Amino acid sequence: MQKNRFVITMIYDENIKKISKKFFGYEQEITCTAILTPINRIYYRAKEMIDGREYNGWWKSKYGKIDNKECFISKIPEGIRIIDPVLSLKNTKFILFAGFCGGVSDYLKIGDVVSPVSINKDEDIQLTSGPINGCIVGRGVHCDAFLLENDEFLKSNKNFSFVDAESYYFHRTCNEIKIGAKSIMVVTDIPNKINFFDVDEKYDKLIETGIEKLLRCLYDEISRNEYI
Repeated sequence: MQKNRFVITMIYDENIKKISKKFFGYEQEITCTAILTPINRIYYRAKEMIDGREYNGWWKSKYGKIDNKECFISKIPEGIRIIDPVLSLKNTKFILFAGFCGGVSDYLKIGDVVSPVSINKDEDIQLTSGPINGCIVGRGVHCDAFLLENDEFLKSNKNFSFVDAESYYFHRTCNEIKIGAKSIMVVTDIPNKINFFDVDEKYDKLIETGIEKLLRCLYDEISRNEYI
């Protein structure tokens, strides 16, 4: 992350409004609470909670209010590219990440909603803001691609609860730039038991129920907490 410190300096010298316009289609610096998601099904449902205006840059976004609190949401890229929108939101009050994940622990099932207390890649990232209320809490582990979630990976990471491709980079970057952050994810597959390529329409209702719960948790997090 050392190189990112230089990037942050360049952003906030003079370019933040231009970066915001390019990324989000919004021409001002964003300082309110933000929701970031790489998942279309979450974005199109979550944006309906916001009373405001939609924008189109590289990524779709919407700015407005939830329960009289200013809020911004964007449909962002998957994986490591989450670093770009996080860095561009350095002056937000708080960032919430909403995504999908795979269940590693035996107690998780498709449709469960989880929130991490730590994320591991080569190191444990402790989440100082804590988990989101109403979710199953556990330790997450990072994996760059679905097809890398093989027997060897699962065996070496059996003590973790769930796996995804974004939350490690999300929380590491938020920690680096000292922004409060929380994550919430719906379990959409169970690697090597119900693999992503075996998840068909019979699981869709479970995933939809999980998305509905995720949205309720996001709404409660934004409407009830004083830091937002």
